[in-house]
Formats: sequence, C-alpha cells, structure tokens
Amino acid sequence: MYLRQAKKLLAVSVLWLAVGVSCKRDEPYACPDGNCCWPGLDFEFVKRVEGGLAGISGDGFLFKEIISDEPPGWGPFRAAMMCPVQASEISSNYKPNLIYVIDGAKSRLADSTNMYSYRVWGTIYEMVNVDKLAPGPIYTFRLDRAQKVN
Repeated sequence: MYLRQAKKLLAVSVLWLAVGVSCKRDEPYACPDGNCCWPGLDFEFVKRVEGGLAGISGDGFLFKEIISDEPPGWGPFRAAMMCPVQASEISSNYKPNLIYVIDGAKSRLADSTNMYSYRVWGTIYEMVNVDKLAPGPIYTFRLDRAQKVN
C-alpha cells in the first residue's frame, strides 16, 4: 500500500515538473532598452513598478513612491511621462484623476481625496542625451497594466 502511494506521488511530481518546464514563460518586460516607448531616443532602465500607487494626468503619471532624489536640491522626483506610443490607449481606457481646476488665480486638484487612484505595473526609464531646461532626470513610464483602486 505504501509503495503504491509513493509511486503515485512520484508520478504526479514528475508530471507537474514536466508541465512547468515545458511552459513558455513571458519575459518580465519586453522592452529592456526603452526604445519601444519612444523610438529614436536613448533610455536607461531605472526600475520596475509592481503594483505601485499612481495618479494619471493628461500626459503622465505621478507616483506615491519616490523615483529619485538626484540631483540634490531638485528632488524628490515622483513624476514620469507616459510613452507616446501608449498615449491614446491610456487616455481611452483610464480616467485621469490629476486634473487641475482653475478658480480665478488659484488652481487645485479636481479630486484631491483620491490622488493615487491606480495600482500600476510597468517600467520606468530615464531619458538620456536629451536637452533639458533644468537639471534633473526626465522619466518616462511604460505601462503594462493598471488597476483602479476604490
């Protein structure tokens, strides 16, 4: 009896291992150099975002987590532009929640109670060799998926 159970357990274990090895796994991100995000520009990989809280504006993302503190005195940096190749898809599928309302001389967030209303997964890249008006990094974010919070 014990031998029969051991054989069944071994058979199931070998089958499970064979199925796991034979399945093709997707790459963690299909765009390691960032060129698919904004063709023709140079990028450096910064980090992956896995379920991070973010707000979506008309042309970018504002992250709850700090992306960088460099250079000193100019940070912390929490914002990243969206990839232009994804702009129409993002604007048609996700509602921006960081819209500013202008009341006379004052401006405010349209909904400041829910600033980070999405969990996002994707990759942050830094644009390099780009002319800038101010010191500091310029980030872009390639969105893999987003999930509405609340």
